[in-house]
Amino acid sequence: MNLFGKKILVTGGAKRIGRAICEHLAQLGAKVLIHYHTSERESRELADRLGAKRFQADLTCWEEVKRFVEDLKREELDGLVHSASIFYPTTSWEEVEAHWEAYFTLHVKVPYYLVFQLFHKRSGRVVFLSDVYTERPRKGFGPYVVSKAALNGLAKFLAVELAPEVRVNLLSLGAILPPSSGEIPPKGRGLLPLPETPQVVAEAVAFLLSSDYMTGSCLRLDGGRWLKE
Repeated sequence: MNLFGKKILVTGGAKRIGRAICEHLAQLGAKVLIHYHTSERESRELADRLGAKRFQADLTCWEEVKRFVEDLKREELDGLVHSASIFYPTTSWEEVEAHWEAYFTLHVKVPYYLVFQLFHKRSGRVVFLSDVYTERPRKGFGPYVVSKAALNGLAKFLAVELAPEVRVNLLSLGAILPPSSGEIPPKGRGLLPLPETPQVVAEAVAFLLSSDYMTGSCLRLDGGRWLKE
């Protein structure tokens, strides 16, 4: 699929990796729709620069999700990139219990709902951003790892359920950008130097959206992290 002129929604599109995806897709001629939660200023600046529409919603709140989807139904989308995510440690059972629903709503229920509501009766291309921690889990991040693993299963199910009209693929990321709270430790890095920008992710997303002969696939982008002992 040629991305020129295609309407593509990017969730979590105002900052960091999501922002890079929006910028790259716009460079390829796509009509980008930017979802954001709290990044009002960043989303406005990006939307103004790209000539893009933007949509605000808290994707862990189901009433807001339903409103968001009703607004999107008027757009006749061609593609979806689910980049929105949460990532923080849950080391006690109390923390697990407190955050479990938010993780599974954002990482599993929301993408399921978006795809079924927006593409169930029309063709489309879908990319979910996942994590190499689903293959090599990180201690202390249980709900994150388990919900991302569920997202991987969801992508495969949707690829079967909606073929051939809708193609659904995964991009499994290793370390790309350091967290806002600090640096990426050496054990979290791959065999290759970290990329200078998240542009590598945006290029991989564009490839998956464009491919006519991929569905239910997972592209690993981790600099060889999975090969390290």
